[in-house]
Amino acid sequence: MKKGNVIVSWLTSTDHKVIGYMYLISSVVWFMIGGLMALIIRAQLFAPGLEIVATKEQYNQLFT
Repeated sequence: MKKGNVIVSWLTSTDHKVIGYMYLISSVVWFMIGGLMALIIRAQLFAPGLEIVATKEQYNQLFT
């Protein structure tokens, strides 16, 4: 089976086990993205004047 066919079969599956795996994978991915954002915010607050995020608006977008 080709790689593209596997991806399409997973995305269009109605099997409850495959759907459960997709939920687990997506929740782990979003958890990692949120953790990365939290690390960026913490790094920004590490020292006064440290600018990891370029503007205040981008910092607020990360925070919310």
